[in-house]
This record gives sequence, C-alpha cells and structure tokens, in this order.
Amino acid sequence: MRLIVSEAVSNSYFAGLEEGGVTPDEFTEEDAATVDGLIYDQFEHIGGFVQFVLGACDNLEAAYDRTDLWVVSIQAAGQAGLNSAKQNEMVVFGGIDGEESCNDCQRFKTEAHRRKWFVAHNYLPATPGSALACSGWLCQHELVAVRP
Repeated sequence: MRLIVSEAVSNSYFAGLEEGGVTPDEFTEEDAATVDGLIYDQFEHIGGFVQFVLGACDNLEAAYDRTDLWVVSIQAAGQAGLNSAKQNEMVVFGGIDGEESCNDCQRFKTEAHRRKWFVAHNYLPATPGSALACSGWLCQHELVAVRP
C-alpha cells in the first residue's frame, strides 16, 4: 500500500511540474523534499484506510466517499507540482462554486496573488486541510491565471 501511495503521489507531482513547463532534469532538492512530505502525509492515513475498507461491507457508500477524499489528496500533489513550476504566475480562484462556496473562495475569485502567495498562506482550493474557511475538502475551485 505504501508503494502504491508513493508512486501515486510522485507521479501526480511530476505531472503537475510537467504541466507547468518543468522538465524532469529541472527537478530540484526542494521538489524532492516536497514530494517526500506529501508522501509521508498520506502514509499517516494508510492504517485507518485499510481498517475502514475491511469494515466497509456494512457501509459501501461511506467507503466510496472516503476513497474519493483520498483521490482528492493525491490530486493535490499534482497541484503542488504545478504551483512549484509556476510559482510567480498571477492567479485567482476559478471554477464553479458548487452548492456552497466559503467567503475565502469568493474573495479570491477577484483578489489576485502569485501562486507562491497562495501556497505560503495555505489558501489552496480543492486541497484537503487548506486554511480556507471551507478547509478545501469539497472545494471545486482552482487557481487560474490572470490574463493581462
């Protein structure tokens, strides 16, 4: 399970870097430390996830919901790679509001900052555990470039 998680997080991060225009030979020690941190964050959830799956026969809907949340966490690694590659790009929140949209998400739809500012303040859309009022768990926003 640890190997699966390691590969999923690493692949997602590298895909984000590539989407941002960074080639594999430009991978830095800072990137390596970021990937390691993202992987170890997910390792903390493996034991609980396995126990949950073993008992999921009684509640398959809850198992699907929990799996969806883990997929969101893996996708966040790709966003971290993209944010690293394009850290100086000016962005705002884009995407749909969904059923609910927190005050922070609404504010950042019009308030532009560099990607690295959003990372430094942990205001990351669709990233579980972010400092946004919605905590990013079910957030459907994304960082989009501000066009001059």
